[in-house]
Amino acid sequence: MEQYYIATAEGKTEGPYSFENLEVQCNCGMISPETLVCVDGGQEWTEFKTILSQKGKGLPDRHRVEEVRKKLYDPAWASSSKEPQEANFAQKPLTEIIVEDMFRGIGIIALIAGVVLALFTFQSSPALAVLELFSGVFSCLGCFWCAKVITLLSRAVNFLSALVRKFDSFSDKQ
Repeated sequence: MEQYYIATAEGKTEGPYSFENLEVQCNCGMISPETLVCVDGGQEWTEFKTILSQKGKGLPDRHRVEEVRKKLYDPAWASSSKEPQEANFAQKPLTEIIVEDMFRGIGIIALIAGVVLALFTFQSSPALAVLELFSGVFSCLGCFWCAKVITLLSRAVNFLSALVRKFDSFSDKQ
């Protein structure tokens, strides 16, 4: 298996890395297709996109690379994005959308159910109506809290994954 060295923007040499590792780094935006690489034991430096084309691989989508780079290195970008809400929704991983939105939906249903039950039982038993209303409200708050916890855990996983990639590339150097 061929190993490659890369030239950093600071003029240093890093590596060796496998082709698959470089491909992942390029897809994640850690290196660009224009990054100079040299095969282990070789003398000639070429752009990584040349190696990609030699191996029959296409260039990564530039827009996606920039998006991943911003999310990895600027966590404030995701929360302060000025893009429309639908665009932010589309950028979330599918599992994050499904689980969070499921909890929010259940919370809203619980709140509506508590209000409807309270309205129907208020005439016959005001104390029970208040209990049903509070039950709906606290169920809704609990579901929204669970959705928020899932969001925070997802961000923590993304952050730790980025750290692991950094430490892996650091340990590859030594």
